[in-house]
Amino acid sequence: WCPVCELEQGMIDNLSRDYPVISIAMQSGEAEEVIRYLSEQGVDYPVINDQQGSIARLYGVRGVPASFVLDSSGEVRFVTRGYTSEWGMRMRLWLTRFWS
Repeated sequence: WCPVCELEQGMIDNLSRDYPVISIAMQSGEAEEVIRYLSEQGVDYPVINDQQGSIARLYGVRGVPASFVLDSSGEVRFVTRGYTSEWGMRMRLWLTRFWS
């Protein structure tokens, strides 16, 4: 895992208590490695292992971390690249309600 991604992990965990969260593990290794790491970190929200980076390519991700906020119809409303604070992400999630 990238160091900045690890910094964001607590924020994502907090958000997952209030919002539906799906994390994508982009090119992070074999399924067993990813499962072991997530278990060690106590991650309890859904994580998809994008071992080949195909999901990342679909969304145009070229570096990590990258965060996407989707509205209730699945439309991407916000994209952030690099570190994002919990309050910054909560603001984006709150604003997304106005598009739904």
